[in-house]
Amino acid sequence: MKAKNLVFFSAYPHEDLFKQRIHHMLPFLLRKFQHITLITAVSYQKERVSKLFRNPKYFFSPQVVREENLTKITVYPVFPNRISLRLPILFKISSWIILVFIRRYLPEKFILGVCHPYLYLRAVKNLKCEYKFYDCPDLYESFSWSRSQLSISLEKKIVDNVDICFGSSKYICSVKSEQMKKDFIPIPNAVDFNLHQKNLSLGSVNDRVRKQVIYVGAIAEWMDFELLEKSVSKFNDTDFVVVGLVAPACKARFQGILTKHKNIRFLGTKKYDEIPFLLSQADVGIIPFLPSELIKGVSPLKLFEYAAHGLPIVSVYWEEISEYKNLFHICKGH
Repeated sequence: MKAKNLVFFSAYPHEDLFKQRIHHMLPFLLRKFQHITLITAVSYQKERVSKLFRNPKYFFSPQVVREENLTKITVYPVFPNRISLRLPILFKISSWIILVFIRRYLPEKFILGVCHPYLYLRAVKNLKCEYKFYDCPDLYESFSWSRSQLSISLEKKIVDNVDICFGSSKYICSVKSEQMKKDFIPIPNAVDFNLHQKNLSLGSVNDRVRKQVIYVGAIAEWMDFELLEKSVSKFNDTDFVVVGLVAPACKARFQGILTKHKNIRFLGTKKYDEIPFLLSQADVGIIPFLPSELIKGVSPLKLFEYAAHGLPIVSVYWEEISEYKNLFHICKGH
């Protein structure tokens, strides 16, 4: 017999370019709950503004998509994290808007989950439900745009108002348990294997002579561009393919590599349904991350995505992925 209703406040857009932690958990959760209401007020700023001006009704009500036992709700008129962390009153305004917009879509009885450290504080504090939990996917205070101490203090308000806390890595749980004076239970990331067994027959690589190395993910502050460029330069008889969204601050550096080297191709962003095919065509998957406090807490979904296709994986090393060392080859330096 299935459990109760789950209302989950997500840190990721429903139709994200990548399947994030909650998206891979959904097939399992849908077997455990009668109904799930998935709420997000997080989206890319360009997408948010475009959506509001193309559909002015979303200034006054959320976008609601109903499926058999899943309801996806998106609230658009909220302030971006980067701006709100410099003017925290904006978080309070956004949190109030979210609560007003979503109240009438909530079931009478439910368990509440949240995986954003401050955006949904008003909902966590004010909604009456049977049980509340917090799932921490990243060390938000370690992002370059974050104001560390403010981020931690806002997150603690969430933690103080829930019954139990989880983290996506052992390192995150260790850090947060110390910061919040509350136990965090590690639940590492994983992927829905079935998603990666679809759309594998969109084409053929029988006529491809050169080997292909692939990176799928964000091209952002945690990318080791020097390592990437040295790899592209050294293995000039190999094609490198990069798929993902480039952070504005990294565009010039990344474009420099693309311009200088002919054996690297950037495919831009792709729908997640296309990713299994792209991975199935590759010979090696890479994770060229820069060591940092942020990366120490990462349980990388791309490691499991590559592994789902049986790809040999080359990754830089950090302690969190040590238990999966049979899945990848360690890159010890440049």
